[in-house]
Amino acid sequence: MAIYKPKGRNVFVMDFTFKGQRVYETTGETDRKRAQRVHDQRLNDLRDGASGLRPKKRFYYLGEAAEAWQAKPRKQPWSPAMQGIVTAALKKILPAFGKDRLLADIEAADIAEYQKARLAEPKNPSNRSINMDIGVLRKILIYTGHWARLKDEVHMLPERADVGKALTAEQEALLLQECARSVSRALLPFVTLAIDTGARYDTIRTLQWGRVDLQKRRIQIGKDKTAAGTGRVVPLNARALETLSIWALEFPDRKPDHYVFPVSRYGLHGKKGTFGGVVKVFDNDPKKPVGTIQSAWESAKRRTQRRCPSCMAGTLRDGKTKGYRCETCGAVLEQLPAGLVSFRFHDLRHTAVSRMIAAGQPLPIIAKVVGWRLSTVIEMAERYGHFEESAMRRAVEAIAAVPHDSGADRTSPPRLLTN
Repeated sequence: MAIYKPKGRNVFVMDFTFKGQRVYETTGETDRKRAQRVHDQRLNDLRDGASGLRPKKRFYYLGEAAEAWQAKPRKQPWSPAMQGIVTAALKKILPAFGKDRLLADIEAADIAEYQKARLAEPKNPSNRSINMDIGVLRKILIYTGHWARLKDEVHMLPERADVGKALTAEQEALLLQECARSVSRALLPFVTLAIDTGARYDTIRTLQWGRVDLQKRRIQIGKDKTAAGTGRVVPLNARALETLSIWALEFPDRKPDHYVFPVSRYGLHGKKGTFGGVVKVFDNDPKKPVGTIQSAWESAKRRTQRRCPSCMAGTLRDGKTKGYRCETCGAVLEQLPAGLVSFRFHDLRHTAVSRMIAAGQPLPIIAKVVGWRLSTVIEMAERYGHFEESAMRRAVEAIAAVPHDSGADRTSPPRLLTN
């Protein structure tokens, strides 16, 4: 059998044996004559190869195609963030589709089924996360020439641009209190610096002491997500300066190439429980940045659920039979409050930007602080600006606050003109 349409598909595939090896590939064509020409060309390529001519390398299976796509030469190497995205996506894509899956067998319906399965996962992944997985698969299929037949049938999931949130003053105080109670000694200064500079997670994680100038009250950002953000200087406010000054005391032998937040291991000695014993640090390597603070960050957010919403001071303890009881005011709740569990680390950046905008700081200056390109300032300000109704009310009240010598009477409503 040479070319045919498999059941349920509109595209012809070629299926033949050459020198004892089966060749099963898509032709990418819906017309039989055109598909036949693709088949003949493919067969000629194989014959040329058998005659000593070098045929073009073709990939049949998803696994080998993924490896070749990752290894192909590029003008610029992937950043660590991009490499992380690709690695995470392939860990999900390859088991779901199968490393030995023929590229010719991957259809739009299979991708739609993958999207559906991911949306149904208990961890509730975001549309953005799923789209990044499909984006990596699309790159592999483009590289191997299989995307053209699918591109009109594959639909990415809709993404929200307004998912960011800004912390209120009360929420910030609660979050920082729980960060201070963390076993991880780095969590509090890490989070505080994120709020007070608006810097991204990886920017803070890879900050080195040589870029921190406590005398001039500023830090210099190293490599950032954007070219506009890389190398920028960010002044430190009073709280950020105090935080870094105290944190620096933990590293009396620090050198310029040492990381501000180095990789460390912690041990809890004494009483059992997060807050009962003494935290001791060992195996500290200042020449390596901390890998992640995600576990400590998530734990701190979960602890905010234990703050009593009635008195805002007591801690909610598990009831004897059911529910939760405040140890201070005695209030009883059937369920724990939401707390700050839904807040992302990136929302600390939203918080910083929102407060600078609300304070009336010019957008070009804010862009310089957080590393935006000037061409995207308005778009980013709209995305990152989160305002309470009180702030908007002050804005509309300012409309009426005109000088008295303007000739306008603002104390009475305008009169209607009548014939």
